[in-house]
Amino acid sequence: MTDFKEIVRSKDDYERIQLAFEAVFANEFLTDRMIELQAFRDYYLSIGGKAKDFERLEKAFDAEQRQLEKRRKELEQEERRRLGMPELVGRTQFGEPYPDLKCGDWQANERGIRKAAENGLTTKLASRYPITWVRSMKNVNTGKYKVTLAFKKRERWQEVTTAREVIADKSKISALAAYDFPVTSDTTAALVEYLADLEFCNPGRIELIRSTSKLGWQENRTAEFFPYSNEGADDQLVFDGENEFADQYDALTPAGDGDKWLETVRTVRKSGRIEPLFIMAASFASPLLKIIGVQSFCVNLWGNTEGGKTVTSLLAASIWADPTPGRFMTDFNGTDVSFEVRQNFLNSFPLILDDSATVKNRTFFDMSDFVYKRCKEKGKGRSDKNLGTRDSYSWRQVIIMNGEQPAVSEDMQGGAINRTLDLACGSTAIYRDPRGLCEIIQHNYGWAGADYMAAVLSMDRDSLRAMYKAHLDRVSELDGMQKQSNALAAIMLADELAERYVFKDGVRLDLTAAAETLSTKDFVSEDKRCYDYLVDQLSIHHDRFYPADNDDNLYKGDIWGCVDGGYMIIIRAVFDELCKGAGFSGKRFLNWAKAKDLLLLDSRGYTSRSKRIGNISPKCIFLRLPDDEEDAESYDDGVPF
Repeated sequence: MTDFKEIVRSKDDYERIQLAFEAVFANEFLTDRMIELQAFRDYYLSIGGKAKDFERLEKAFDAEQRQLEKRRKELEQEERRRLGMPELVGRTQFGEPYPDLKCGDWQANERGIRKAAENGLTTKLASRYPITWVRSMKNVNTGKYKVTLAFKKRERWQEVTTAREVIADKSKISALAAYDFPVTSDTTAALVEYLADLEFCNPGRIELIRSTSKLGWQENRTAEFFPYSNEGADDQLVFDGENEFADQYDALTPAGDGDKWLETVRTVRKSGRIEPLFIMAASFASPLLKIIGVQSFCVNLWGNTEGGKTVTSLLAASIWADPTPGRFMTDFNGTDVSFEVRQNFLNSFPLILDDSATVKNRTFFDMSDFVYKRCKEKGKGRSDKNLGTRDSYSWRQVIIMNGEQPAVSEDMQGGAINRTLDLACGSTAIYRDPRGLCEIIQHNYGWAGADYMAAVLSMDRDSLRAMYKAHLDRVSELDGMQKQSNALAAIMLADELAERYVFKDGVRLDLTAAAETLSTKDFVSEDKRCYDYLVDQLSIHHDRFYPADNDDNLYKGDIWGCVDGGYMIIIRAVFDELCKGAGFSGKRFLNWAKAKDLLLLDSRGYTSRSKRIGNISPKCIFLRLPDDEEDAESYDDGVPF
């Protein structure tokens, strides 16, 4: 341990203080150097020095040493070039902007990376270009590592980020050639060896930082919202998915004039149209879902073409990012896997999809299935090529859609209806100057989202939940299903927060108007809709139901059943086909109808019983009909009578 008393006797003796710093920094082991530096600091304070003065002197000495080291290397390289001596072995010599690293037996300079082979006669070539290790990253959600490498081509340094496993495998590292990385099939083995030596020789010099490939709330820390909550923090989180979602991540950087965006949107909000208010509130609601415990849901804006649907979606996207189509906002064209990957990346941010008409006319497109998959909050489990399990995708967000038709339809499954809020556009265009509005928001964006999240992150979680509970109590008084009520209450809460902390214009979403997006309990009930469908079939195809007093010789045509004693009697095979054709589960409906006393059962309690129709007695379903027109409109828990 250095005896600082023998070197420095006064806090103002700067020449001897410099000698003490030189003694400390002469220690090549980082841990020992830090211990000595702390001991010197304690001694300096004991002789009357101040902590801030010591820090200032330390920084000045460190800067001076860096300059001297840089100049020394320049002179050394110049001298070696003048004398024709070989380049140094054991340390990279790439110059700025990256610091030199120890590299074992490798010779690494502007002319490439190589070392003598074991036979001493040949040379191993790792690269003809400079390559260095910039940083290592540990993903806070998966625990997996990624690395950032830098390489110099065409007199310009570039960086590439990839999984740690890629640079450890000579068969995988060649894939980096797609990013212009200097690797060939002949250099893969040597390059993997060189990078391994870099990592081994520089345990304290290669930076290890926390990273994520997901936006929004991080799974490891519920209080951490990326990218807004950790700016300026010592352990700042960085994005490690540059290769996959570089454009989408860059789109989150605010641009233009935030005040201009705010002034423009305030004018839109004062127009009296519900569409922009509702869709923007849905966009603001997405980051709140995890806090208030609401599941993912869809919001669909539908109406005639050129009504302003796409412009409204662009407006919702401009809250957070560049709304240019293809960046933060996308369309319906994609596979299930591509949607899962994108939703995993967006995580807590809204998924905004433009124009469902591009897929609605496809033969195999099913909106019920689409809504279920987008709202299930977890991707399908998949194995990798080594039969291991891939990292699963997860998200919790609002899915904002638009199209010319409502998402909710008569043949949609009840669960999908319950997860969807349909908002119809008015009969007139929403915006007077949609082109002018697009011009402004496509050049000024991203500011409102940052301000909004700053307010949300500063609020107490219990207070937010209490505010949500108040909205939910009001929404629950309406005739809506629970999941839809939860979604609408989240939108009402987001609208309140956005007005209070972003717009401050006194314009709020009207609950009565917003409630038009709710489907009634009767409509959502899949079993009730199946009952109505079957009764409708009797009215539409009454000629196919055999009259009870008919003379068999006179009746012509297909027979589906008959009507007798207040019951619609359907041949079981016909019943199954009708339910299947309309997308209903016949077995599920029969269980429901039995519980509601809508069926006439046989003596053993079975739902099918024989009925003589003409000359045969097939198994039939006896379904009770509404007593009269008034009863058909009167429901108790979804059951007529």
